Amino acid sequence: KLAGFPITTVYAREVVSILASWERRTLERILLATLTIVLIAALSHFLLSYINKKKKTQISLRESESKFMGLFMQSPTPSFLVNFRDGRFVEVNDAWLTLFEFERSEVPGRTGLELGIWIDASEREKLMQTLLRGDTLVREEVQLRSKSGNAMACIMSGRTFEAGSDRLIIFSLIDVTRQRAVEQEIRDMNLQLERR
Repeated sequence: KLAGFPITTVYAREVVSILASWERRTLERILLATLTIVLIAALSHFLLSYINKKKKTQISLRESESKFMGLFMQSPTPSFLVNFRDGRFVEVNDAWLTLFEFERSEVPGRTGLELGIWIDASEREKLMQTLLRGDTLVREEVQLRSKSGNAMACIMSGRTFEAGSDRLIIFSLIDVTRQRAVEQEIRDMNLQLERR
């Protein structure tokens, strides 16, 4: 108000023009905040979905491993798992332990040569070379020995597979010692009959 003048002069702008830039900035901030919240919600949803899928996969994998180990251990066929890299036993089943007369604690981490089950170490080397070439071992006859020294003729089959970061070989054996003895008896009897 100026002295001597009854009118006050006000220099002002319209409220709308004053608030327009503030409203625009506020709207931009609200949109940015909304977009951020939506993005975080979407990422959280996808992350939770991924975690749930991963958990289900791990549970399924554990169940598969459990089934495999159950089948492997209960199989009536002597079977064993060997580390491909160094030929050391990883696991053997109960039928293998019975056939070779070992305790479970004596086997893991040792090779067949260390356990003394190979009568001829060159047979083992030949079989390992077959597997190193990537071939599958199918019904190879080998001569093996139990812990007590009993010689056995066995049919061996094996193949490599990946288990996590390890490459393993699964072998199975069929003891044909009795069958070979019977075949020899038949040959001997046939030879005696031919001589008569």
